[in-house]
Amino acid sequence: MKWMRRILFTLVVVSVVGLVLLFFAHPWLAITERSGGKVLVVEGWMDDDAIEQAARLFTTGGYERIYTTGTTRPFAYYLAPGDRLDVSGLPNTAKGFEIGLAGLPGCSAVVKSGEDTLLHVPMTDRITTHGVDHSVALTDLRIIADPQYPQPGPPSVFIHSLRFDGISAHELGIRIRIVSPDSSSRDGDLTYAEHSAHILEGTGISGTAITPVPAGGDPISRSWANASTLAFHLNGKGITALDVVTLGVHARRSRALYKEALGDDVSVGVISIPDPECPESGWWKSKKGWYLMLKEIAGSQEARAVEVVR
Repeated sequence: MKWMRRILFTLVVVSVVGLVLLFFAHPWLAITERSGGKVLVVEGWMDDDAIEQAARLFTTGGYERIYTTGTTRPFAYYLAPGDRLDVSGLPNTAKGFEIGLAGLPGCSAVVKSGEDTLLHVPMTDRITTHGVDHSVALTDLRIIADPQYPQPGPPSVFIHSLRFDGISAHELGIRIRIVSPDSSSRDGDLTYAEHSAHILEGTGISGTAITPVPAGGDPISRSWANASTLAFHLNGKGITALDVVTLGVHARRSRALYKEALGDDVSVGVISIPDPECPESGWWKSKKGWYLMLKEIAGSQEARAVEVVR
């Protein structure tokens, strides 16, 4: 029985030590160490509030250029009253689609192809999915937020998803364009890199200072895909120092991956924006906090794994 007590004692000691290390791991993971460079790299997968915080870092930190990174993002758009989302370049086999919609009660969304009205859906505050089969291949789609709703106004329609043959429109790489009632327009954001670039420009930063660097495909590691794609884009541009802006406890892993991708000739700093879902004080009070901490501890050695297999 002594050996059983020893094993039990060892397990208890290891568990206690592990928990102590875990509770002190947050500042080790959510690290901020600047490189002194004039280039800022913004990880585009962060939420809009964090992107706006990154914009403030750019304007107050003496940076001269921003690169945004990110892989393909889910198909999701808000339309204000009278806005139209145009979809073109559809595959020849697209004879039907599935669309998820929600919005402000009292308004509606209209989906058209050519002169045909395919859907006219009253909005509710819950996402509803609608499937449409068409007799011939579709060449385009237009999704219109009911212009009868008072203008100007808040977004009245949320397009949650758009799929052709079960595949998201963004993954198909088709063209998305958002057109306002005054005929002004902009391209849709197929990737997080493009989405975050639009948010940064919306804060007042000149578009000439912002370069989105999207990583395509569906990589196993989005973080490594973003880092390696940026390294390829910056090759030969003479950049010797940059700072990566990321969210919370992802910071240590991000810096390690960008350092691995960019090599010894580039000094890589990192800035961790506080994550309200995993704050340094009290992260253990929520399931999301535990999930993020354990995920980033497990992923902290990803750069070494990449180094081995490259």
